[in-house]
Amino acid sequence: MCLIITADPKQPIPDYVINSAALKNPDGWGIIWHENGKTKVKRSLDMSKLLKFSKSLEKYPRVVHLRMATHGTVNLVNCHPFKVRENLFFAHNGVMSEYGCLKDDKSDTSVFNETIVRPLAEMYSGSEILN
Repeated sequence: MCLIITADPKQPIPDYVINSAALKNPDGWGIIWHENGKTKVKRSLDMSKLLKFSKSLEKYPRVVHLRMATHGTVNLVNCHPFKVRENLFFAHNGVMSEYGCLKDDKSDTSVFNETIVRPLAEMYSGSEILN
């Protein structure tokens, strides 16, 4: 199962937490953070860059997602977080088997985002979707 770690601004994530998470969830990572009024995202398959990049963002609120592939190919496209719309992203740390077999190369979360989350987001404006 994937893993999600959150941290407030100026709150370091201990090295051992990142290293342990990367060992158990080696199929890619993504970090989303809020900087200067913008939501930014970086995704990578290179686990060796995760710790250094995570440390570079310690002054920002952030969410780190580490992937353990249960469905779909191990590739950058399947790394979370997924864009829903401008400044709204989605990450998941579980298995949604009913979405994992719809498209062999895509992860269950990617398919769920495309078929459920994005269409819902189109129906609502602003933060209404969060309610």
